[in-house]
Amino acid sequence: MLIAVKRINQEGLQGHKEWLTEVYYLGKLRHPNLVTLLGYCFEDDCRLLVYEFMARGSLDSHLYGSDRSHVSTRVMGTYGYAAPEYIATGHLTGKNDAYGFGVVMLELLSGRQVLDRSLPTKEKNLVEWAKPYLTSKHRVLKIFVARIKGQYYVSAARKAANLANQCLLIYHKLRSNMNEVVN
Repeated sequence: MLIAVKRINQEGLQGHKEWLTEVYYLGKLRHPNLVTLLGYCFEDDCRLLVYEFMARGSLDSHLYGSDRSHVSTRVMGTYGYAAPEYIATGHLTGKNDAYGFGVVMLELLSGRQVLDRSLPTKEKNLVEWAKPYLTSKHRVLKIFVARIKGQYYVSAARKAANLANQCLLIYHKLRSNMNEVVN
């Protein structure tokens, strides 16, 4: 059986708590759209998570042609996808999921990575770069990747961008939840 192993960076007690949370929750979840946690290892200072291998690759590899053999992530959420209030408090809510979904939507619409250190400072962070465009009816189409130009209806593109924006609202009480996103 092919597997994928995620090695957790050592982050003291907090990192261990996050690792335990991931083992506990992902160990219970089974869904066709989620990678399955098969097992884990905690020995000395080494914390590992063992997942099913995604033979067709990740969304990341399809979007950006990724040739790397490992991805460095934090258990509490990959930087750039985690909602601001989660980063500040560590409390998970359904609105945190909506924020991460909004970031993925932006990646799909723009063809850009959530963090790209090769870009100028003001463009490195996808959400910060896109926000001024998302809130402008006339400039919103500037976020769309050039390779899909002309392959969408402008009204549908604006709706998709508006949905991403609703998911990315900083004040979480105003942000859409995933039920609203689906509707």
